[in-house]
Amino acid sequence: MPALLATLLLMLVVSKLFFVEVMGGNVDLRRVCEAKQRIVVALAKSMSSSTDLSNDRPCNDVELTIVGLGKTIRITNEPTSQRFSFEGDTIFEQNRADLLPGGQEVLRNFGSSIAPIQNSFEEIQILGHTDNVGSEKFNLQLGAQRAMTVFDYMVGPVGINPLSTLVSVSSFGFYSPVARMRDATFSSNDLYVANSDDLKRRNNRRIEILIKYKFGRAEH
Repeated sequence: MPALLATLLLMLVVSKLFFVEVMGGNVDLRRVCEAKQRIVVALAKSMSSSTDLSNDRPCNDVELTIVGLGKTIRITNEPTSQRFSFEGDTIFEQNRADLLPGGQEVLRNFGSSIAPIQNSFEEIQILGHTDNVGSEKFNLQLGAQRAMTVFDYMVGPVGINPLSTLVSVSSFGFYSPVARMRDATFSSNDLYVANSDDLKRRNNRRIEILIKYKFGRAEH
């Protein structure tokens, strides 16, 4: 019984410490929320989107989709990060890393949405994904080349400074289809099923931009 009581007391202390730590960062969480809202609202406006963004949806919704000008951008929220998923077919030429005119427009609109608040970012990760058509090597290279194309555009025309905000590039090839985002345990059969029709393969061909926000003590 004493051992059980000691364990319960320890759990209570740890819980309180965690609660205080999180509460101590609440001001910054609000700033992160404000930054998320600014990006999504500006992005939706640039796309002439009629997506409902009321009730702090850009911050509170775990998943949010913006549709406009024939483009779809899917947004996934975590407490201190935001993931933007862009359809590869609307940005790049087929099986190439060259930007389509519409792709340049999408990245330009996205860039103009994030550039004014880039000092709020801890890191930007640019992630290339493909479907399972073709070899492993081809798809890893294609994902990397496409991610580098986006990097060049973000650093060049957009003006993101990698010296002040860490920017990284990665390729997952066909190993991280959309279905795997929801299920970390994945088999070769799951990989096949995740690419079993045209729509699934289209959704898997994508570029993701993951923004990690600075999260520390609020500055006064």
